Amino acid sequence: MYTLLKKTLIAPLCLLLLSLSGCEKEEITSYPQPAAVLQEKTVNFNIYGDEDYSSAQWNNAKVQVRVTIRKVGLEPYKETVVLDSTLDWIDFKDVPAFENRILVNQKLSYDPQKESIAIGYSRVYDVDGLISTSGVSYYLERDLSENNIDIIL
Repeated sequence: MYTLLKKTLIAPLCLLLLSLSGCEKEEITSYPQPAAVLQEKTVNFNIYGDEDYSSAQWNNAKVQVRVTIRKVGLEPYKETVVLDSTLDWIDFKDVPAFENRILVNQKLSYDPQKESIAIGYSRVYDVDGLISTSGVSYYLERDLSENNIDIIL
């Protein structure tokens, strides 16, 4: 009986040991991620009028301007507000010409491999109590280090 038990246990144990000794653990190698290459970008909002607003028809007219800049992460999607600025109401008679334009400048750093830069601006017009709004939003080109955005009132 002992020999029978010995024969029936030894063969499966040997097979088990052989199968376990033949297994190799696969080593997981983690590769270092390349360091982010940050790009500098300057955004210049130029706010001005291209008409003469000194006539009486513009006496009860004013405008308000809002500018925004956002970093938009590509994967995972995430938005970060870099600039959100609203200029107070400006009477149309006080809207400057290009030579005396209102400048809103913002410098920022971003990783062009992982982020895009989105800008936007809106104008709210009040002419004799009649309110109207217009707005624009788009992504900036990655290749340009300086972007000039003209907001013509």
